[in-house]
Formats: sequence, C-alpha cells, structure tokens
Amino acid sequence: MQNIDWNQAAPGVWKTTIGSPGGWTPLTCLNRRPRTEAMKELPEAALPFSGETIDLRELRSGGSLLSLPLAESEELYGMGLQFMRMNQRGRTRYLRVNSDPKQDTGETHAPVPFLVSGRGYGILVDSARAVTFYCGSALRQHKAAAAEARDRNT
Repeated sequence: MQNIDWNQAAPGVWKTTIGSPGGWTPLTCLNRRPRTEAMKELPEAALPFSGETIDLRELRSGGSLLSLPLAESEELYGMGLQFMRMNQRGRTRYLRVNSDPKQDTGETHAPVPFLVSGRGYGILVDSARAVTFYCGSALRQHKAAAAEARDRNT
C-alpha cells in the first residue's frame, strides 16, 4: 500500500495524484483552473476517511487502483451524463466517450470523472484517459475477517 497525499481543492473536494499522469488532462489542456469562488464560502471539511482505510495500487497494465471506504448506505452521484440512473452506488462505471451507448456501463457522450458522495465530499480524477470506477460494486475481503459471498447488485 502506498502513502497518498490528499490536497483540498475546495471545501469538501479532495484531489490526489496517482501514478504518472499523462501530459494532457481536462484541466491542463484548457489551461484553466476550476471556478471555486462560491465553494470557498462553504465551511472547511476534513478528509472523510483515514489513510489506513485507503488502498492504492499500481497495476501491471500501467493504470492505478484507488479504493476508498464507503459507508453502508452511502450514495454516489455524478460521472457526467448518465441516462440509466442517478445513484451510481453498486455499479461499475467505465467512463469512455460513446455517442450511442446501448448498456448501463457508464459510457456516454459526456463522461466526467467526478463523483459526489451523499456524505458531502467529492472526488475528481483529472485524467483524459478512460477511467473505471467501482462504486461499491466489488466484493473485497476485510483483512480481519473473511466476507461472505453475496449478490452485490441488490
């Protein structure tokens, strides 16, 4: 497990760099910074999880895997224009541009790698590459106790 440095981009919005980002990202190619003036009027917020509960791994494919703890009833919104559902909890979202998506995979003509939690925080992945989000859809075993297999889509 790697040490992760989180920076607060705006009250309640946290950002980190994973691996070696490509030269062009949505924020760098526009040469603009997000407009956060109104957000700065919000109260300061602490990072909603501790470093011990976050898992970051480099993948052999060249990508990275970032795993964040979710509360049992936590809702996740965002990912750009998604036609099939608003709450992304329990779904795997493969964010890639597709002008004619046929299935509820996360592909859309307007994908945005930003999600907002019902707990009041946001996560931005500043990448121009296709990004996959597992929004509470993967069953993992806790280090202390083995998890029982279950239907994770209910």
